[in-house]
Amino acid sequence: MTRDILEQPAALLEPELRRKLVHIRDVLERWEISGINRKLQMKPTRWGGPGEGGPAEEVVLILK
Repeated sequence: MTRDILEQPAALLEPELRRKLVHIRDVLERWEISGINRKLQMKPTRWGGPGEGGPAEEVVLILK
């Protein structure tokens, strides 16, 4: 999903958002996430719709 978003023309993304997405992509692709002691978790911190039923607008990425 992150790769798909980054393939869009640069003019469609804010520079700060693009920088963050590149960072997320680099972290996720650098190491293999497998094994008993590996974990990737995305926790929503802000929601886009009313209540918690809408899409997440902001997430925290936790990689252990």
